[in-house]
Amino acid sequence: MSLYIPPLYAYTQQFPGVVAANSFFAVTNPESSGAVVVTLAFIATCASVGAVSGAAAMVMHRASGVSGGTLADNDTEIARFVTTVPASVVELRTSNPAATLGARILSIQSVESTGSGSSAAASFQVPSGGPGAVLLPGESLVLRTENGDTDQRWNLNLLWQERAV
Repeated sequence: MSLYIPPLYAYTQQFPGVVAANSFFAVTNPESSGAVVVTLAFIATCASVGAVSGAAAMVMHRASGVSGGTLADNDTEIARFVTTVPASVVELRTSNPAATLGARILSIQSVESTGSGSSAAASFQVPSGGPGAVLLPGESLVLRTENGDTDQRWNLNLLWQERAV
């Protein structure tokens, strides 16, 4: 008996907050990938290590023209749920990649804290009854805030599946 499990991948990272607008990471399905990328879950937590006030939400956008930033190593920074499947086809960029932003897909509220203690807000985004955002070859998603606070800590997690076109 042969059991086929579509390749599943995950990326997780903790990012410090920043004061100015910032793209924390972008995921692009390259034109030449030969695959469709289907997001399955997005999990985000926002914590504070000090007073945070007026910080913007984390927003997932459709995007195009993604460039710059730091390109992740698909062999070491993107987890494979089955270790024998090939490395992911996506281009995952961190460190404020440039992008032309499109429609908003979802928004995760930032934490507000008035003291020096810690507080946290969590959100678990799972589509109801179907896949999340679908990336055809050449399409991208960007996770960004319009402003923030250096006392924020964002823990961002994305789970996706890749299927041949």
